[in-house]
Amino acid sequence: MLIITAEGGPPKWMPSTKEPVEVVLLPGQKGETRIRVQCGLSESEDYDLLVGMELIYKIGAQIDAWGEKLSFRTEYWREGGEQGELPVRFVKMEPKKALRATESLQKAKEEKMAGGKKAAEKDRMESLRQPKGATLGEKPITIVELFGGIGAGLAAALEAGLVVQKWILVEIDPKARRMAWHHADQLPMRYPGQISKAVIEEAKKEGAWDIRQLNEATVWGWGQVDLVVAGWECQGTSRAGKGRGMGDARTALLDELLQVLKWIQEGGSRCCYVVEHVDMEGDPREPIRATQEKVVAELGAGVSWDAALNNCSATSWASREGPGPP
Repeated sequence: MLIITAEGGPPKWMPSTKEPVEVVLLPGQKGETRIRVQCGLSESEDYDLLVGMELIYKIGAQIDAWGEKLSFRTEYWREGGEQGELPVRFVKMEPKKALRATESLQKAKEEKMAGGKKAAEKDRMESLRQPKGATLGEKPITIVELFGGIGAGLAAALEAGLVVQKWILVEIDPKARRMAWHHADQLPMRYPGQISKAVIEEAKKEGAWDIRQLNEATVWGWGQVDLVVAGWECQGTSRAGKGRGMGDARTALLDELLQVLKWIQEGGSRCCYVVEHVDMEGDPREPIRATQEKVVAELGAGVSWDAALNNCSATSWASREGPGPP
């Protein structure tokens, strides 16, 4: 039986078990813990029972997202109990199997997008073209992630069926890198034949974590680059911010991104690229309009996503015919 814990309270319509259910943690092992809790029942096909704060609070459970483990007090009924640990597996839920509340929200948002809006979005996506001579999927590729975070670009490439022979992650935040390494270590098992452990280990040795430390020689040393995935910092262009545009040192790292793309192309690579940023379209503040014009001048017109399903709005630029950034 798969039991999923939830920190939020269940909706009022969710029924509960008639009698408390006994949950046994670490059965037959040192630190075996038994606790009886009332469980919510849902129509989801992904799990059988939903256990909430009644369990989480009592056993003092804490989830380590990086280490993918759950720690808890084995003798929760008294002070000074020993600590036990359980592995945590993050499950990807398919939309069609979501809870009824989520399905209703999804349906409402889809209805909002009706009236030809979806078709227009599809047309804009299909208008993006890869540069001549740059194709993916025919051979093992080298992927570079700038402002790479936890390495989602690599995971997306593998999910798309690409074979990766080299991965370069440029990310200044050591915590984000730690998470990237942890999840990347699992990718060879999840995508056998598409990426090897050696590729992951080599990526950890690169050492150029800050994009400002990159230079022409370092970039050319990467060899042939096939795909660049990047999303530079948006504090200066966010509608929630002060609207300083390129006057914000973090958003001004756009110049570093463009310079790296230029070096890659000057080194002989006809690479594909995907660049993402917060949506700047329609913002009346002059610094943000100037930033938008700069990006369009360098990368061409982007695609603004109606990202209601992700509770945000963003713009993406993908490879196009021509030399790309000057």
